[in-house]
Amino acid sequence: MAVVRAARAAEAEAMTGLAMRSKAHWGYDAGFLSACAEELRIRPDDVTARRIVVAENGQGEVLGLASLEGTGPLASLGCCSWSRRPSGRAWGGCCTGTCCAGPWSWGCAGW
Repeated sequence: MAVVRAARAAEAEAMTGLAMRSKAHWGYDAGFLSACAEELRIRPDDVTARRIVVAENGQGEVLGLASLEGTGPLASLGCCSWSRRPSGRAWGGCCTGTCCAGPWSWGCAGW
């Protein structure tokens, strides 16, 4: 069962790796991935500023992440990455569902 929670600054490096693996899944070549590396990098300070949430499995492994970017009254879904391991679970849906349900409680009128 997935648990969605606020990300922790200490997980920034692991989330960056997840974002890179998620992008690589789509068949982009090494040159493109290298060019994207800085944009996909998640820094400890980003975790709160970008309102990042993660989905984790029962063992505490982060399997997905999403962010809610911007400030009220409007916000947008920012990064959205998830593990591509065969699991039968929609980890990305867990994270994006939390982000989509959350804006109103975070002072945003909508998207």
